[in-house]
Amino acid sequence: MKKLLADLFAKKEKSRHAAAAKTAVHLPRLRDIHFRSIRARGMFVGSGLVLLAIVISLAAYTLSLQAYYYSATRASLQAKAETASAFLSSYVDRTYAEFYQRAFNYAENFDDKDSLELQFVNTEGRVEIASTGISAGSIPGSDDIKNALDSGKISFWQGKRASTGEKVLAVSAPLVSGSGSVVGVMRYITSLKLIDRAVNTSSLVAGGIGLVVLAIVVFSNLYFLRTITEPIASLTGVARRIAEGSYGARVMISMPRRESPRMASS
Repeated sequence: MKKLLADLFAKKEKSRHAAAAKTAVHLPRLRDIHFRSIRARGMFVGSGLVLLAIVISLAAYTLSLQAYYYSATRASLQAKAETASAFLSSYVDRTYAEFYQRAFNYAENFDDKDSLELQFVNTEGRVEIASTGISAGSIPGSDDIKNALDSGKISFWQGKRASTGEKVLAVSAPLVSGSGSVVGVMRYITSLKLIDRAVNTSSLVAGGIGLVVLAIVVFSNLYFLRTITEPIASLTGVARRIAEGSYGARVMISMPRRESPRMASS
């Protein structure tokens, strides 16, 4: 009788386990799908925001540095132009030959020939004297010359030279006679090539620092997300095994975080 009852109980338990196995909910492999998407989203959000901040900061740094150098160069040229034009204007009321000779000697003995070009432009916009000699006789046609002739004030122009395509900054100072009329323009021209090169070099250095910061953030995010997703993936795996009928499945609670052991215990 006892043997018969034991056999019936065993068959009943076997049928119950079989029914549970048939009706058990088979969870998807969240370790392979869901938690990878969590890592991807975490990396995209965390690293993406840092990358955006680095790009914006680098652009702002480059523009502000370029503006600073351009402004300093412009102020330096303006100071030179004001001093030299005031000196040469005293010769305007004398004979043209004396003024021309004084301007020619000034251009010949110009100390900054390596970094600046000095031009004397007549009222028709034609270069009469140039420190390099190459520009003499040409008509630049830039707005700074016209504005200086029309307004009698120092004028600036930034752009590319038509002859060479080089990016330059020009400052034109009017030469005013004793009667107050503008009889010509003294013009300084400097290349912006060296300034742009210095700005680009500084930007590359700043960009390298930004990449190092981004790499640190990426690896930090990877470590942080791993400490979150891997314990949860382990708990999910145990839950899936229990749902499939492995009631003896256990998970080792060896995680330092306070939340994960509490969730595993529950």
